[in-house]
Amino acid sequence: MSSFTEDLQHFSDPSYVRDNPFEVLACISNYFNNEKGNEGRELLFHVMDLNVLPLEYSGLLNALIEVAGVYPYLKPIDLSSTSDLISYEAHRPENSSDIVLHSGQFEAYLHLMNGENVVLSAPTSFGKSLLIDVLIQTGKYKNIVVIVPTVALIDETRRRLQRRFGSTFRIITHATQQFADSNIFVLTQERYLELGQTPSVDLFVIDEFYKLSPDAKGNYDDRTSALNLACFKLSRQKAQFLLIGPNIENVNLGNSEIRYSFIRSEFRTVGTHVERINARGRQKDITLEICRACTDQTLIFCKSPTSAYELGGFLIDNGLSVPADKATELADWLAINYSKDWSLVRLLRAGIAIHYAALPRSISQYVLNLFNQGSIRYLLCTSTIIEGVNTSARNVIVYDNKIANKKYDFFTFSNIKGRAGRMLRHLVGRVFVLNPEPQEELPLVEIPAFSLPEGMPMSLVLEAEETGVGHLSESESRKLRYLHAQDILDYEVIKANSTFDPDAQISIAQQIRDNPSQMVSLLAWKDFPNQFQLKELLHIVFDVLLNQNSTNEVKSTNQLLFWVLQIQNNMPFGFTRFLSSVRQADQLGRHPDELLRDSLSFLRNWAEFQLPRSIQAIDRIQRSVLNELHLPTGDYSLYAERLKRLFRPPAETILEEYGVPMPLTEKIGRTDPFPESVDEILQFMNNLDFRTISLSDVELDILTKAFPRDENLLPLMLSQSEV
Repeated sequence: MSSFTEDLQHFSDPSYVRDNPFEVLACISNYFNNEKGNEGRELLFHVMDLNVLPLEYSGLLNALIEVAGVYPYLKPIDLSSTSDLISYEAHRPENSSDIVLHSGQFEAYLHLMNGENVVLSAPTSFGKSLLIDVLIQTGKYKNIVVIVPTVALIDETRRRLQRRFGSTFRIITHATQQFADSNIFVLTQERYLELGQTPSVDLFVIDEFYKLSPDAKGNYDDRTSALNLACFKLSRQKAQFLLIGPNIENVNLGNSEIRYSFIRSEFRTVGTHVERINARGRQKDITLEICRACTDQTLIFCKSPTSAYELGGFLIDNGLSVPADKATELADWLAINYSKDWSLVRLLRAGIAIHYAALPRSISQYVLNLFNQGSIRYLLCTSTIIEGVNTSARNVIVYDNKIANKKYDFFTFSNIKGRAGRMLRHLVGRVFVLNPEPQEELPLVEIPAFSLPEGMPMSLVLEAEETGVGHLSESESRKLRYLHAQDILDYEVIKANSTFDPDAQISIAQQIRDNPSQMVSLLAWKDFPNQFQLKELLHIVFDVLLNQNSTNEVKSTNQLLFWVLQIQNNMPFGFTRFLSSVRQADQLGRHPDELLRDSLSFLRNWAEFQLPRSIQAIDRIQRSVLNELHLPTGDYSLYAERLKRLFRPPAETILEEYGVPMPLTEKIGRTDPFPESVDEILQFMNNLDFRTISLSDVELDILTKAFPRDENLLPLMLSQSEV
């Protein structure tokens, strides 16, 4: 009897499958009969991918597809008996005439329909997001919260849900939007915490739930703390929940009384062919050889943007080029609106692109779109690609074995590998591994929001005390007693700033009390600070509140001040003015890629996120302390909001995450000024006649992908853009 490895080798050979159809199908059937479903499906996908079976074996093949439980690969017309048709229709979820679930999805669906809470660990190709859609389709839930890890995933999820449920639910992605009777909130954890009062939640979903767990040393970063706080608040509403993620061994809820079903599934909807290559320092040359042989979409995992740009340059310098019109048009547009010296421009002209965190969200979305539709052949990506963003790639090359300077673990490797193949499009994904694989060990995920363990984030301790849920340790109780007893900073302010270290907050309050007259002149400003006040504010943010938590682009208060002044002084005149000013101020002769990366990274991570929330926290502190001392107080709300919007009209940063680049929004605004609120801006864009604006082909394509139009109007719009 042959081994699975031998069978896989035979069933990947078109000649063998064509010449031995009955034996091949019989062998696969034996795997299912012997309860080796995962191996059976793997072999089945390889045979289906070859598509060389004689026509007379179609009935047997369809029968095996049914046995394998991969019903989405079938149509009712393929089924030969009434019992087969009944089995097929049994996997159609309630109120979903256009969806049939595979048996792995259906198992989770039944648990959820029974009202159970479900924690689901399943491979990338499983189709976990579809479970959200079919649950909403049932009509059982009026208000649903979906927590996703990135703003990019907010937009991808919003687009999917808007298409399917936009007529019956309001899709909420910002805290300032108006609620309807029925809402689907698609938010990051930070945006959920900004919501304040919400309608009663019936169902909540956390995507990539493994991010709830602290690191191996038990430490929590800001995002992990915020995610646990959001999860805790949602769980207090007694809503049903679905936590989804890939490749988890098990979950630990400690002594929590929360009831749930943990489903660990290895059900895959595509096959995987892994080729392990000992590169021995020849990674670039081997990657070039593989790329030349690949005619389908190919993802190449790199440890960092620097590594990706370096590899991309090598590929082009050695003749790799598959140009396409849309990619070239995007390259020309980026050269005008961002920088002609940006290496991404050169790469796109060769049909190659890069995907990494600091890339503008709108550009990332459009690049992924071009990749999925075939206009970009090779996509060099960093770890951002594994966070749930949908790609359609037959091939994955694992070029590096690190994330930044740290070797990745088996969990991360599995997620990268899982990007190869796509149900109904690429039946077998090919993975080329150029470095030794990490030791096979999947994580046990702790969920502090449920277990409330000792050492949990202080924000969770404060929330647990307020709700009276869980048992706090002696050290946590002692800390709470201290916070209540101290008279330096009002306890309610500490709670309002719960995502920041209470000791840092108290230290800031003590500094104000120690020198009130000087602090009044530096902190009691309204609307906009002068340069001395701004430097003091940023010193408090960076050195005290954030405890000098540096990044590539910010390592000191002076650097932070430099960036803020660049934005404050130049962004009011336009995005290109800001980029030009940063280039002129550079005294180190850095490469344009590095300058652009740091500029875009600062805008996203600091100006739009970290700084506004930090400034708001300090605003609460200074108001409380100075008011108690009967001294004038400041008001930073306007400045924090203007900084968050990069001193530009709100539409530019809002539409950036909806897929419209800031320079394009700026161009539209010159023709017809935008309204101010999120809802009004979106309505404005939905009603805007793109034919009234002078748009290039790539600009029109970007807009129609972000805000789809009637297909009958598109040819007319395209002809207008060519005039």
